[in-house]
Amino acid sequence: QQHLKVMTVDLESGECKAIIEEHQETWQENSPAMRFLKDKKRFLWPTDKTGFTHYEVRDLEGNVFQTVTQGDFQINSLEVFEDENLVSFVANSSSVNPYYMQYHLVSLDGKRQRRVTTLDYHHSNFQLSPDRKWLIAQYESVNRPPSTAIYRTDGKFIANLAEQSPSTAANLAEMFKFRSEDDQFDIYGILYKPSDFDPGKEYPVINALYGGPGSREISARYVSRPRRECDEGYLVVKVNNRGTGGRGKAFLGAAYLKLGDVDIQDHADAIRMLRKRSYVDGDRVGIVGHSYGGFMAAMGIFKHPDVYTAAVDRAGPTDWRNYDTIYTERYMSTPQLNPEGYKMGAAMSHVKNLKGKILIMHGMVDDNVHPNNAFQLIEALDRAGLTYESRFWPNGGHGLGRGVDVTQGEFFKRTLRPESH
Repeated sequence: QQHLKVMTVDLESGECKAIIEEHQETWQENSPAMRFLKDKKRFLWPTDKTGFTHYEVRDLEGNVFQTVTQGDFQINSLEVFEDENLVSFVANSSSVNPYYMQYHLVSLDGKRQRRVTTLDYHHSNFQLSPDRKWLIAQYESVNRPPSTAIYRTDGKFIANLAEQSPSTAANLAEMFKFRSEDDQFDIYGILYKPSDFDPGKEYPVINALYGGPGSREISARYVSRPRRECDEGYLVVKVNNRGTGGRGKAFLGAAYLKLGDVDIQDHADAIRMLRKRSYVDGDRVGIVGHSYGGFMAAMGIFKHPDVYTAAVDRAGPTDWRNYDTIYTERYMSTPQLNPEGYKMGAAMSHVKNLKGKILIMHGMVDDNVHPNNAFQLIEALDRAGLTYESRFWPNGGHGLGRGVDVTQGEFFKRTLRPESH
């Protein structure tokens, strides 16, 4: 998982030769995309060797010609205009917010790299003019409605072509940040509010999450409509925890060998920060997720009983020894090499801490996360003399089955009482 070789094979002689080798202390991307240039010999190669994904021009003999892109930011997409010696790319390069996407241009030889979208907002819907002198892009933020701007490709903002006044914002969401427990990273999240939000009231909270390695929980796009749970009387919190994507290799690898540790810590710390606000009822906090998110929900209520009142584990793995090796060993190594990580990353190791309520839901024919994950968790709860709720679907796969949202909604209504206060 940590060492990648790209090989060429001569189909006539059978000779094999390594033309690229990549190493990572955590894990190496296992199938980076090779973008061949017109000569079919040179190609653009994405490498994480600087700690961020950037591109080089290489050839089939193993030569490196030049580094094309550079910077302390992650590239998300790239387009090549070879006839014009030009490359465009979209990256998490804003110094104001790492989730604001920005558009860049650079020569194929790595010269004249410049950020075109110089306003510090989230950009999307890019249209580069045929003469490559102008760029049209939409920009926005979580609580700023989208506007469409035209930029000169040297980075000068020219004008808004279509604009919505920030005063028209629905104000249904707020992006917040806090420092990670190890003081290494700023952690970002979004607080979603009801359309009739009243800061004089107290609201229960649902921490909705996935949080698995390389995922992205939130974006900086404008929130124009309330979440369903918010109009049922809840605040909803989502967080891009350590281990999620878009922030470079150090942030991505922060949960390496310890799934269920720093990732769920960031969600619990977000709640600890937010419950200082007068309208957040820190005694009524639920957590819910599906698959990896189900694992996180269980770990949340077991490892942070001071934070979570109720949890819904939907089809979650509860012991990484039960899951696919191709996925698990990428992030956890093997049980033989990382016994403590596997022990601490098993939900069953922490059930004794349970103070709130947990609902466990699983499909009986789930061939992704085997039902044994739920059975083993239930057995551990029984052995500890702790109560729980459960629902199983006899013909349900990893997506569970009919009525799952109703069951979840009724559970949270009983445990979090959104009509109270």
